[in-house]
Amino acid sequence: MKLELMSILFPKSIDMEGIGTSKSHDAITASDVQTILSYKKLKEEEVNLILAKYFDDNSARTWLLKYIKSRTLEQSEVFISEQAVNPNFILTFEEHSSLAMCLWLETLLHACPTCNGVGIIKLSGYITNGIIKCEDCVAGVYVWSDKVRQRISGLNKDKYEKAKSFYNQIIDDINDIETNALEKIQ
Repeated sequence: MKLELMSILFPKSIDMEGIGTSKSHDAITASDVQTILSYKKLKEEEVNLILAKYFDDNSARTWLLKYIKSRTLEQSEVFISEQAVNPNFILTFEEHSSLAMCLWLETLLHACPTCNGVGIIKLSGYITNGIIKCEDCVAGVYVWSDKVRQRISGLNKDKYEKAKSFYNQIIDDINDIETNALEKIQ
């Protein structure tokens, strides 16, 4: 996906540092990406999501984590006040933070961390040698199930089940932001 995005973001600049040393390459720089994104009239959250997800920009990743934390707090309040499913259901600050971290990981992590996105695990040990299929992913893409989300967030089953509806709402909102941003770029 990075190569496709980089080919869409077409203005390329020449690396001026390498002139005269035969190390000059046509390369797209971070400032090129930011300039192009600014011409596309993207909103702040769209720019930061694109930079965080596809260009590994640390400041955008930090912004995204803060955005997700604020959204979990907002959705939790909406969940409690409007739906009133369980008025006693309140997440602690630590639980909000761990839920936000899980959302952040789900937004940014696509390649399986177990097999590094390969889809297989090479075993080389004293007893077993060979290759086995990775159980955590499908063809290298990490599978985000409710069980995985619950384990990563550290919530018990009851709290996760109650928080699941606003978790899914936030994921849908983030996916909408990404879809809108990618439509504007193309």
